[in-house]
Amino acid sequence: MINFINTLPKVKLAIGYGSGVFPQAHHPNKQPMIDLIIAVNNSKEWHSANIQQNPQHYSTLTKLLGSSYIQMVSNNVFPIQYFPYIKYQDRVYKYGVVQYDILLQDLKQWNLLTLAGRLQKPVKFLIETQEQEFQEAYNQNIRTAIAIVALANLNLKQVTLDKFLHDCLSISYIGDLRFKFGAENMNKVNNILQGNKQQITSFYESYLLKFDQILKIENDQILFNNEENSIQQLIKMITLGLNLQSQNLKEVNEQIYSFMRDKNISSSKMMMISNILLLSTRTLIRYALEKRGKA
Repeated sequence: MINFINTLPKVKLAIGYGSGVFPQAHHPNKQPMIDLIIAVNNSKEWHSANIQQNPQHYSTLTKLLGSSYIQMVSNNVFPIQYFPYIKYQDRVYKYGVVQYDILLQDLKQWNLLTLAGRLQKPVKFLIETQEQEFQEAYNQNIRTAIAIVALANLNLKQVTLDKFLHDCLSISYIGDLRFKFGAENMNKVNNILQGNKQQITSFYESYLLKFDQILKIENDQILFNNEENSIQQLIKMITLGLNLQSQNLKEVNEQIYSFMRDKNISSSKMMMISNILLLSTRTLIRYALEKRGKA
C-alpha cells in the first residue's frame, strides 16, 4: 500500500480501510479492492499534479477540464473525490481525496459524517500526521459516537457489548441511500464486526474505560448508570452544535437520530452525484454492478 501511495503526489495523511485491508465475514471476493483515504493540504493543487503524474486515474472529461473542474465539484457538490479500479502491481485500489481541514472538521462536527463514520471503524494509518489537533479530533469523534450510543441505550440499563459495538459501527449508515438502492450489503456492519471482533472490541474498550462513571463492562455486558446526571454528562460530550437542552431522553435521542440520518442521506446523495460528474460511464456502471452484487 505504501508503494502505491508513493506513486501519488505528496500526501499529508493516508489511511487504509475496508475489506481489502481488514477481513470481513462472508465477503464474496478473495482479494477485494483496497480502499484508501488520502488527505492533502490543497486538493486543487494536488489534483493538478496528479493529473500530470497519473492521468490514467481520471476520466477523459475530468482530464480535459482539469483541476478547476474537480475543485468546482468539490466546493459545490461533495468534497471527497473517489477513484476506483486503479491497478497497481497485483492489487486494485480505490482512493478518496479530501482536503485535510475538511477531514478535521468532519471528525469534530460531523459535517459530512462520511469520514468521521469511516474512522469509527477499523483503519490502518499508512502515513500519519503528528499534529495534536488531528489526534484530539480523532479521539473526540470516537467519544462522541460512544456518548450517542450510550444515550440511545441508557433506558435499557444494560446491553451486550456486541450490540453496543454494532450500534457504534452503524452510525454512518443510518439513512445511507446506498442501502435503499441496493448498492450496499445490508449485513455490512455485522460482517465488519464479526471479521474484526477482537480488534474492534479492544479499540472501543480503551475508550469505554473512560466512561466509568456512566457505564461499566462486565461479562461482555455494558451496564449503565442511568441517573439524571449520567444523561447530562453524555450530552456534554456531544459537541456537534446541537441544542440538546430537553430533559426528555426520548426527545434528545430523536433529535440526535434525525441529525445523523439527515447527514447520511445528504452525504450519500451528494457522493453519488460527485461520482457521476467525475468518473467515466464505464467505471460508474462497473462500480454500481459490483456494489449490487455484494448487497
